Amino acid sequence: MPQVRPIADIKNNLLRPAITSQFEVEIPLNKIPSAVFDEAGAYVNKNNEWRLRLLCTEASLPGSELGTTEIMNDRTGVTEFHVNRRNYDPRIDFTFYVNADNYIPIRVFECWMDYCVNLNSTKDRQDSKSPNYFYRMRYPDEYIADTGLKIVKFERDWAIGGERARGGVLEYEFIRAFPIAISSMPVQYDSSELLKVTVSFSYIRYVMNKGYWTTGNTDPVKLAGGIVSDLVGGNLSAAWRRLTSAGIPGHVANAAGNSIRSIVAFAFGDEAVNKLRGGSRWVSNTWNWLSNIGK
Repeated sequence: MPQVRPIADIKNNLLRPAITSQFEVEIPLNKIPSAVFDEAGAYVNKNNEWRLRLLCTEASLPGSELGTTEIMNDRTGVTEFHVNRRNYDPRIDFTFYVNADNYIPIRVFECWMDYCVNLNSTKDRQDSKSPNYFYRMRYPDEYIADTGLKIVKFERDWAIGGERARGGVLEYEFIRAFPIAISSMPVQYDSSELLKVTVSFSYIRYVMNKGYWTTGNTDPVKLAGGIVSDLVGGNLSAAWRRLTSAGIPGHVANAAGNSIRSIVAFAFGDEAVNKLRGGSRWVSNTWNWLSNIGK
């Protein structure tokens, strides 16, 4: 049935959409010895690692699909599909701005790909100019980063802290990743544009860490239903513990209050809502009065 929603519900649920321009990436560079980066002129240190993360201007949140098997003979006239595997996208692309002082993104990922094919030093690169040169690949565990390649999606008010710091964050971590391709970068005597490089990573799967900020992701309807159930059953202490034990964020508490009002109005009518409001004010005032005793 259609339901009448208060303005507070509209504000809490529709007026804060996620935007695409707030994200951060983490690139694992620990698989490559620092001497190899130094030999290539990349000079990877904490400052350049931070700069590489900041230079990432575009990435994609990954997707996947379920592979299915068609089953036609279990039931007459019925065709079913059962899951047999989960298929992940074969690669993920990252686009970086290229800094003018050292071309860090180009140097870092070219060096990583060189390391995969055993081009570790200036001498190796000189030898590769020979027409008779051949590649000898490294063992995969030597150049594949088991973990550490991440895309973190957040919102612009995340750093405010409090309730926002406990919710509104998604972290995708890619398992067994390494750079598989570097796109060509056109240059021309035309109007100058920012130089960008796109690097494609291969990986076997991703893990979305989505359960670490439980208070920010609390379901307001379930919270309100549990509180109402405790109140109806006369278990006031359980209702109070449910409301206070998890450190409920403000936006969840507001939505839970709206849900409680809707549940009470549906079950007992608007008069019960007014009584509930009056009772809440009386409890709040009494609690404040008791808290001030002895101060």
